[in-house]
Amino acid sequence: MWRLRRRSQPSYWRPWWSTKWWGRSRRGSPWCKVESPRRAARAPTRCHVGRALATADWRRDVTVTGKNVLRRMADFDLTDTQRQVRAAVREFAEREILPTVEQHEREGRYPRGIIAKLAPLGFLAPMIPESYGGSFIDVVTYGIVCEELARVDWVVASAVSVANSLVGSSILRFGTAAQRQRWLPPLANGDILASACLTEPGGGTDLAAM
Repeated sequence: MWRLRRRSQPSYWRPWWSTKWWGRSRRGSPWCKVESPRRAARAPTRCHVGRALATADWRRDVTVTGKNVLRRMADFDLTDTQRQVRAAVREFAEREILPTVEQHEREGRYPRGIIAKLAPLGFLAPMIPESYGGSFIDVVTYGIVCEELARVDWVVASAVSVANSLVGSSILRFGTAAQRQRWLPPLANGDILASACLTEPGGGTDLAAM
């Protein structure tokens, strides 16, 4: 029976990241060519390239571990305000949405009353400016609101995301002053609901498939 066997590595093989590989004398390598016998006699036992790589600052940067690595990257920790918003939305979702989510799903009912309760808390229009009745928080906090609502009922989360990401943002960017004043305040307080219409049966939102 034929089997794929792993070839044994030669004794001289070392991975390129090995410190011993870099630290070895590589006089025969293209990095450390010796031009004359006199220079060869004075050549150090270690290649200057290997010594430089072995003691370079980047090695100390790479060897940091744990929280030191995260400090060199973007800060993904939530702020105190964001944690408070997350706790408030989660508590609302578990208290107001969870008890009736299965009933609404079974009966095919739209949770209009629950969505109306989001407005006084500032969770219905987190990306609409306060001048139009919204709460206007940062994008990360807006994502937290949608995420916590979707944990319990994606229909409620979709109502918030469509109202802000699709309809509200479009009116803010492309609408006239009169259109903003007409549509954004009732959208922020829940008097009207936003919707997204699909283009073609079977096409969905994939415009390339039309």
